[in-house]
Amino acid sequence: MADALEKLTAGGWHHAVLWVLADNSHARGFYERGGWAPDGEARDEFIGPALVHQVRYARSLQKAFNR
Repeated sequence: MADALEKLTAGGWHHAVLWVLADNSHARGFYERGGWAPDGEARDEFIGPALVHQVRYARSLQKAFNR
């Protein structure tokens, strides 16, 4: 994840978002430890035949990678 965030920052991006399955507490904890936080957006989408609830996480790229 650190490599991807550095590349986004080097590309001029200042903010990043990602979607995670709402029920996946392991993944949510991973992202939260990495500085991501839910931003209040949610959606329901099909993954194959299953309808899943997702929440959007966001984080600033400027804080962590300014040198």
